[in-house]
Amino acid sequence: MTTNAEIEERFVRFDAVVRDVKESEREPVAAGLERYIGLEHIEPENLHVSEWGDLVVDEVSFTKVFREGQVLFGKRRAYQRKVAIARFDGICSSDILTFEAKSPELHPDLLPFIVQSDGFFDHALDTSSGSLSPRTRWSQLKDYRFRLPSLAKQKWLAGVLWSADSAKLFYSKCVDQLIDLRASVFHESVGLVGDNVLSDVLNKRRTDTLTGDNVVSIESLANADRQVVQVGPFGGSLASKYFRDQGTIVLKINNITETGELDLTDAVRVDDSHAATLERYRVRSDDLITAAQATTGRTTLVSPEAENALISQHLIRVSVDRSRCEARYLLACFHSPLILHQINMVKAKTTRDGLNTDDVENFLIPLPSAARQLEIVAQLDAIDERIEVVEAHIERLDTVARVIREKELYSAESCDGGGA
Repeated sequence: MTTNAEIEERFVRFDAVVRDVKESEREPVAAGLERYIGLEHIEPENLHVSEWGDLVVDEVSFTKVFREGQVLFGKRRAYQRKVAIARFDGICSSDILTFEAKSPELHPDLLPFIVQSDGFFDHALDTSSGSLSPRTRWSQLKDYRFRLPSLAKQKWLAGVLWSADSAKLFYSKCVDQLIDLRASVFHESVGLVGDNVLSDVLNKRRTDTLTGDNVVSIESLANADRQVVQVGPFGGSLASKYFRDQGTIVLKINNITETGELDLTDAVRVDDSHAATLERYRVRSDDLITAAQATTGRTTLVSPEAENALISQHLIRVSVDRSRCEARYLLACFHSPLILHQINMVKAKTTRDGLNTDDVENFLIPLPSAARQLEIVAQLDAIDERIEVVEAHIERLDTVARVIREKELYSAESCDGGGA
């Protein structure tokens, strides 16, 4: 006699309960399909697609059809963990597989989390081939085996995981609202309010004022003993010949994270003796560094751990008179639309990609009194603390959801002699 426990411990092959839907349409607009999704529209670890392309406006060669409710899986570079739920019908890249439940044994609401599981991605990575752009295939994914609970357990599990996902969405919107609030607080604090104020600031001369605060160039804030802006050495493929396991840190573009943190995890180094010949490229704690290429405008402050590091060719160091401009206030300016807009203006006026030192020296910022700068920074810090609290909630939700998912939907390969 088969017990309920034995039923819940049953392992199945992926293709026993899931189908890879292969529907195509060469005239999607004529067929009433208006939107398309490429891999760039799917965010890692996010089941919700918030961006897509317009088939009426854009010329694309996609012919693969997806339908509302199907699970979209990025088969190229599977390590990016791109899985999403389709909330409308459309066309997608051939690098996206379209899954749907085909068996009454599988609750459709659970399928996205099966595809999101570590076991499924491990299988996808193990079956991927190609050096530059590895891809997996349905012919190999279909063999994946995983634990399939009873339908009652699946319904409960899907409810828990979707609830966690909804809470994560709520907190993510809170973060977005706090980020908007942060920008508004900064703008109001320095007088950047109103529809035309931003353009007014950029059109002002350096001696003009805005709501009583000087609008100054970065160049005018020069520190007497250092260049206000300096671009570093170590550019091109030959730079790597200087890199060592020990010695002086060389800061590169990839050391500035998307969130504006300085990450030294993969920092490269050069011999101290070689670094001694490059003194003018050193940074001090709280110097500002900004990307001049690739991730142009990504900016952070130098942490104490990076004191006396060197900067690479595509980083620009901004060193100013700190008695006139507080480091964190300067960073807030660089994170605001005021500087971002000036970066975009540079890009629009030139054919080169990125910034040079002249561009950065000519950037304009409002300059309140030193006391007022500290007040503004304190207000922004208070908002940042709230953002950190909410992001911690998101991280905990991710952890709980992952633990539940992996406990209930583990792969047969992860068991000792598991699966039948």
